[in-house]
Amino acid sequence: GGLIFRPACLFLGLEKAFRDGPERTQLNGLLNMLSNVALTASPDGWIFNSTDSTSFSISEMRYIIDSSFLYSSGVRVRWNKNLPIKINIHSWRLSLNRLPTRFNLDRSGIDLNSVRCPVCDDDIETDLHVFVKCPIVDPIWNSISRWWNISDFPKDINGLIKWSDTLTLNKHTKICLDVVIQTSLWIIWRYRNRMCFDLKPTRKDTLMEQIMIFSHSWILYRNRSYILVGWNGS
Repeated sequence: GGLIFRPACLFLGLEKAFRDGPERTQLNGLLNMLSNVALTASPDGWIFNSTDSTSFSISEMRYIIDSSFLYSSGVRVRWNKNLPIKINIHSWRLSLNRLPTRFNLDRSGIDLNSVRCPVCDDDIETDLHVFVKCPIVDPIWNSISRWWNISDFPKDINGLIKWSDTLTLNKHTKICLDVVIQTSLWIIWRYRNRMCFDLKPTRKDTLMEQIMIFSHSWILYRNRSYILVGWNGS
């Protein structure tokens, strides 16, 4: 759909009907914003309408934009300095349920052919399904449990992300395990994306090997003095 402005009036031209939910809410919000707008034939002008001053300030504008648009969840951001930024950001987005799963895309008003998991087609693709319930992930988490001789993997997203925090391990072991866990979450999502978009997706029997290779290289790259003994899964 689209909004079309014409002199002295505003009318709404729709290419398709708006769906209930986010689309309808956004449309109603836009119409409410425009309800008090009076269009005139006089030239347009700019006014900086900040709370403290009418003079323009870059810092004030940045504060206004950040306050209006940046998402705040109140959840402390986990950050493992042994991981690349993209892996930390991926885990952060996952903790906020902000990954573009098919369920989230559909809920945002994006039309899809299907909301079912592109990997197994067994269920709706939510973040819980992708990382906990999809048949391909159970062998991964069980392999990590055996490899590190730790308890069975948590069955919820936040539990997975914070898995290493719940275990009685020394500091360095806990850091290394956290690298493995966050790397696994990223590898699983990358596999999902390749199943959706690549003509030759990754073989699922190589996922555990990829997790070990990536996590091993990232730990050693940032900790030259570490000696990682027995870095293999089973």
